[in-house]
Amino acid sequence: MFEYIHQVWNYGLGNFINLTPTIRLLSDHLGRPVPVYFDLAFIRDCFLDCEFIEILETKPAYDPIFTSGLVNYSNDCPDYIHAYKMVCNRYPLGELTHTYVDRCEDIKVKERDYTLFIRGSGSEEPIYLSKKIPRDEYYREYMEGQCIFTGSETDLERSGDLFKDMVCHTGDIRQSLALIRDADLVVTNDSGLAHAAGAMNRKMVVLWKNTSLPKNANPGLHTTFRMCH
Repeated sequence: MFEYIHQVWNYGLGNFINLTPTIRLLSDHLGRPVPVYFDLAFIRDCFLDCEFIEILETKPAYDPIFTSGLVNYSNDCPDYIHAYKMVCNRYPLGELTHTYVDRCEDIKVKERDYTLFIRGSGSEEPIYLSKKIPRDEYYREYMEGQCIFTGSETDLERSGDLFKDMVCHTGDIRQSLALIRDADLVVTNDSGLAHAAGAMNRKMVVLWKNTSLPKNANPGLHTTFRMCH
């Protein structure tokens, strides 16, 4: 048997990105990439270029080292720090590193000098949306110059006419990552793609509504959190 990590279906992209500093250090400790089984294909596709992850095609029949449910319910530090502390109780890991997601350098973005808008949600349950989705007027404050939207088709449909005058790229997670990589500014809610932008240290404004801080914060060096309704 070999040790592996399980990305479970009911935890999203942000949760897994928060594990990446620990996975990187675990890879250093083991001297090889860490096997990971992904329940969700779109999250797997964010790590195709990752040198410290080995993507498993079949889920092992035994328990993983840990899963993407390794979150901080006590809310006393960000999840990426909490996961690191928990795994350090079992393995002698090095100093905490930054989060990771693929930059998708093979994908070229034709647009230049743009603000990228994201309005994501991992669930369409009304209570979940009420905590995650800021009102339209907060987004409109940043709609100047070249504006692009990215996310899922559901994200776009849920937003009504808010992004109707923009170039919209939907349904391709690696295209979304490339758009984040090249954006001048990312304007987003608390979402998985916000964690991706934080991993890339992009200039970003997170329109923060009603999810927990510091638990859900990302370590991006150019991240501004704006409290909103």
